[in-house]
Amino acid sequence: MKLVFALYLAILSAHDSAQAQTTFSMRSLKDASVRSLNLEHLQEPTLFLIFQSDCSACQLQVRDLQCLQKKYEVILIGAYSSEKLLRQEYRRMGQPYESYLGEDTFLKALKTKQGLTPQLIVYNKKETKHLLGLTPCSEIAQK
Repeated sequence: MKLVFALYLAILSAHDSAQAQTTFSMRSLKDASVRSLNLEHLQEPTLFLIFQSDCSACQLQVRDLQCLQKKYEVILIGAYSSEKLLRQEYRRMGQPYESYLGEDTFLKALKTKQGLTPQLIVYNKKETKHLLGLTPCSEIAQK
């Protein structure tokens, strides 16, 4: 009986570790506050824009997203640069969107392409679509 119980615990533990993490503590690039972001509870669909500092294509992409505000919840994720530089970049953009520091676990959960920006991720619970590079608003709206 003890062997069966131990085997059950091992299987349960393996199952729990295999499940993808969906809740993340995210630090705001606007004011350094921390928010819990649960991918399972996001409005559908959500558009994540991965950006980094000194990325002119990222700045252009952010400006072009205004046509999508009614279709998507837009969230900016700063990555691949220091937090200080990402905060400065976010302020330069002057956009109303939420913006967070992209920690490695969050970027992996979204299956981002390491180091590539701008990177757009159209996220919903059924499927996730990735777009790399500067993408016209009209093309994003079709996803």
